[in-house]
Amino acid sequence: MRKSILLVITVLLSACFDKLPFFNTSSPTNQVVAIQSDFHILAQRLQCINAKVEADLIEEHCASLSLISQKTNLDWLNQFLDSLTLSVLTETKSSEQGVEQLVQKWFNDVLPELEINQGWDYTREIHFIGQRGRVATFSVITSYYTGGAHGIYDTQFLNIDLTDKVIYQLKDLLVSPDKLSALTQLLREKNMARLNGLGITADNMENEQLQATNNFVFTINGLVFRYPVYTLGSYAEGEIDLILPYSQLKGIIKPELLH
Repeated sequence: MRKSILLVITVLLSACFDKLPFFNTSSPTNQVVAIQSDFHILAQRLQCINAKVEADLIEEHCASLSLISQKTNLDWLNQFLDSLTLSVLTETKSSEQGVEQLVQKWFNDVLPELEINQGWDYTREIHFIGQRGRVATFSVITSYYTGGAHGIYDTQFLNIDLTDKVIYQLKDLLVSPDKLSALTQLLREKNMARLNGLGITADNMENEQLQATNNFVFTINGLVFRYPVYTLGSYAEGEIDLILPYSQLKGIIKPELLH
């Protein structure tokens, strides 16, 4: 049951990135700006209650919220990153409520849960990874704990085109749509090799269900595809990265993205 709950949370964390609004593309810029970025704290609060767990036993149960965005040298990018960081607090990214009001509402909803849960923690941090030409990459790290043995965490990569003001999706990388099957096969082979290297007997049928993910990042070693906890392994294995060297991606990924 615990695993099922964590899986649901993982899906919800990942799904929110599928619904991100694209930027206002009516005003693209031809100028490539070198990104300067630093952490920007939007909210950090710890609040506790005295919970009666037994007739003669009172325990302090606490809830914490930490929301840290990035402040760059681009106003439109700052607005988007802040909105994403705060999205846990509101269903609508364009809420007119102030940050303090949103934080207080979150605690008003969570504090009653502390009567039965020892702790409740939510953290979201955005990190600036780097820039390749017109594409700036950020990681969005979200962790969530609502009691039990452990919580859940998730890392999503955002590859943002600074010129067209859009988030790169997997389909944007491919030479043509029909190359998706070739990319998927490479990922399945990589995962099979990973399992064999760990001495795990691979299930061919299960491995054939592996699909390419929109959660990718360009690194010095190749294109990395990151899969959430429980997707390709146990909780102890954590998030799993499948790295495809650029040499394997020729003819699959657009050549201008391989440099």
